[in-house]
Amino acid sequence: MSALTLRRLAIAMPALAAGLAVASVVVAEAAVWGVARSLVPLVFAVTIALEWAVDLYTDEGLLRLVFDKLESLWDSAGAGFYGVVAAATFVRLEAVTLAEEWTEAGSARAFFESELFETLIGFSMDSLFNSIEAGIWFVGWLDLPTVEALGLGAACFAAYGLGRWAWPDDGPDDTLETALERLTGQGP
Repeated sequence: MSALTLRRLAIAMPALAAGLAVASVVVAEAAVWGVARSLVPLVFAVTIALEWAVDLYTDEGLLRLVFDKLESLWDSAGAGFYGVVAAATFVRLEAVTLAEEWTEAGSARAFFESELFETLIGFSMDSLFNSIEAGIWFVGWLDLPTVEALGLGAACFAAYGLGRWAWPDDGPDDTLETALERLTGQGP
């Protein structure tokens, strides 16, 4: 991790926290806040994780194929913001599902037996439904008031942009990062 990345992360993380603190006061009563308070930080975290993952390098083997595919998806136009929000939505839904299953189980032993059974089967209907819902995340936003849905979209895009800016790429191919660097006076 470069000094530039560390410096940018030191700026980005408090900026995200400050934005969430302001939002918790301004929109605390809004229906969207229940989703936003977990989804926006997840969008930032998934963005950082993907930026880190595409920077990993290996010369050979299956791992190289995986990272090449991940990098080509990440650099393409369709896998950026939409994919990050889908991945963050999936993580959020899985956490909600696990919390509900924990509550329903009644004890730690019952919970772990239930989860072990699902793991041995290798398939969970809840996870399948969560992945479908995450893939079409924007449909769930249609139930929100328009202003709240637009605000959530703007907050998620801000978290995504902040994450892309915080972890700079070496190459000039990243148009979003180049635009953000120009905006902050750090680019060409």
